[in-house]
Amino acid sequence: MTTPLDRPLRRAVEIDGEAYVATMLPAGVRLVRKGRRNGVEVTWQQILTGDVVLHAQLAASLKPKANEQAKAGPSRRARSATSQLAKTVDSDGTAPRPQRRRRQSEFASASLRRNR
Repeated sequence: MTTPLDRPLRRAVEIDGEAYVATMLPAGVRLVRKGRRNGVEVTWQQILTGDVVLHAQLAASLKPKANEQAKAGPSRRARSATSQLAKTVDSDGTAPRPQRRRRQSEFASASLRRNR
């Protein structure tokens, strides 16, 4: 004889050294990192229809392989950061003086002077 699942059943689980709380609900299963509010929730219907397996396979196919990522080189953000760093250093190796940010009123007065 089995016990009906009429209220949440919570258990502590450790995955890759991280503490999680697995909760079995009448509607499905929820896995939340301990101390957090949001996690992954899967309904029983999604498990039965195979949606969970399909999503896992899709995520695995979209994830870049380690050797493909190494061939691609640095990301656009990394290239941008290095070029910005190169622009901040003068040819003699010293950093130029940072420009002062204009206030909104300075923009307005500059545009008024140009329109005269």
